[in-house]
Amino acid sequence: MQNHYLANVRLLDANVARLFELQRTEANSPCRGTFWDVARGLDLAIGGVHMAKQLIEAYYAPESKFSGDARLLERARLAVEYSISHQYADGSIDLPETNFHDSCESAFSVYDLGPAYKVLKTLSRHTPAEDALEAAVRRYLNGAADAMVNLGFHTPNHRWAISASLAYCWHLLNREDCRAHIDDFLREGIDCDENGEYTERSAGNYNFVCNRSLLVMARELNMPELREHVKRNLRMILTYVEPDDTMSTINSRRQDMGKASDWCGYYSNFLEMAILTGDGEFAWVADRMLAQMETREAKPTSRELTYFEQFSEMLLNPAYRGGFDAIAPIAPSFSYNRFYEASGVARFREGDFALTIVKERPVFIKFQYKNHAGYVRMAGSFFARGQFAAQSLTQTEDGYELRFHDRWGYKRPLPEKPETSDWTKMDHTKRENVAMQDFDMAVRIHLHTDGMTLDVSGEGCENIPSKLELLFEPNGHYLTENVIARAHGGDYFFQKGDSEYIFDDHSGFAVRGGFRAHHAGERLRGTLGVDDDHFFIAMTAFTPYHGHVSVKTMER
Repeated sequence: MQNHYLANVRLLDANVARLFELQRTEANSPCRGTFWDVARGLDLAIGGVHMAKQLIEAYYAPESKFSGDARLLERARLAVEYSISHQYADGSIDLPETNFHDSCESAFSVYDLGPAYKVLKTLSRHTPAEDALEAAVRRYLNGAADAMVNLGFHTPNHRWAISASLAYCWHLLNREDCRAHIDDFLREGIDCDENGEYTERSAGNYNFVCNRSLLVMARELNMPELREHVKRNLRMILTYVEPDDTMSTINSRRQDMGKASDWCGYYSNFLEMAILTGDGEFAWVADRMLAQMETREAKPTSRELTYFEQFSEMLLNPAYRGGFDAIAPIAPSFSYNRFYEASGVARFREGDFALTIVKERPVFIKFQYKNHAGYVRMAGSFFARGQFAAQSLTQTEDGYELRFHDRWGYKRPLPEKPETSDWTKMDHTKRENVAMQDFDMAVRIHLHTDGMTLDVSGEGCENIPSKLELLFEPNGHYLTENVIARAHGGDYFFQKGDSEYIFDDHSGFAVRGGFRAHHAGERLRGTLGVDDDHFFIAMTAFTPYHGHVSVKTMER
């Protein structure tokens, strides 16, 4: 295993050098102590804390080129005082993008400042500059602890972020109210199922937030059993990795849904678990992530730090600083077929081809070859209710099957004079339903090492215009027997027969077996529309229908 400690010192130094350029120190600057976040155009209270963590760690890291540089202490104090200036009387701060008087944002800030304070308290020589910094940090932490104990939360992961940060405050501030509030959350139980999935199913964000929180709690509360949840999640996460090292997120319940997410967000999770368990696969992943991170420009403005989040533990705990040579990396297998029934998701991968299948989502398949992704959706114009979002997902002998059902029709007049003529206040449950119709759609997915075959059907009510849509990233070349077209975002093609979709790197997909009965795909009422982010291939039919199409990877 690589020496992650020394590598992280280099990453930390790159961050700190950049922070020296960005931090405003002028007395009249409204951002004094931090920097103007150009990307957001907002004052972020948490920004000062993020800076202070890195400055404190670099000051006390013997191998850092900034070690013992007194400027870091002064700059760290300015950064913390900036965050203090944004604390309310209740100790909370704002996340101005969305949440106000937010104890959860306080928790995320303590997640940074708590371990940095451990370093400061442990390694301080009590110079005037160190004492001034310690007093500022302690003031901020006490306010944040008040907010976390007395206020509330929004989402499931917030419980564990708050608990982890309260664990720091319990130890560092000797506040028993913090420990008592942790117990309030622990009584609810950890929401990690037998497969390792958390409630929010957020592979691109909140899964690793939950993991890092549980790892902190395991250490600070002496509850090593909490690491078992992290271990299960990381095993599962290895089956969510796409061929380009992004995460599959189409089953997420949070804002990362459908968005490409760099797997390096899990770096600290994998590294810490590799150090604690000696697991070779976790070590291999951490090594690969580190190699990727070292090739990137440091981004200290990021909410997620570009080095080991528990670097403070490396400074204080020899077990975190050495012993890397004793852990032999073992490459995990990226050949698998996993059905996570409780989550309603299936993952299949063979090398550079990966497939995600989800129920209850209108975009129900994501397929990817190397760094090129495509998606599948299906619908019919059934009373503007026919967008396919499968109620069931089952495993078959050679793949999976998704099924959708809806029943709808018409209403008769009310049997008695209503109490009001206001339509919105009438009791419409008293109306008789008539001419009720059923609409059933099914997709059977046959898996191949280089792609998939889809058998699709629509039944029940007759003559429903229906469509199957394949969505690709634009700017590739769309080839049929008679046409070669440059595909732009928003282009919509109706396919009958075979085609190929090729990207500039000569890789792509062969689409075989298209069918076409009408060309109303873009205008079917109640179905998802066209956007400029994708190129669309549509196959159309009228119920009853049975269609067949395959999508295979290819090189030209």
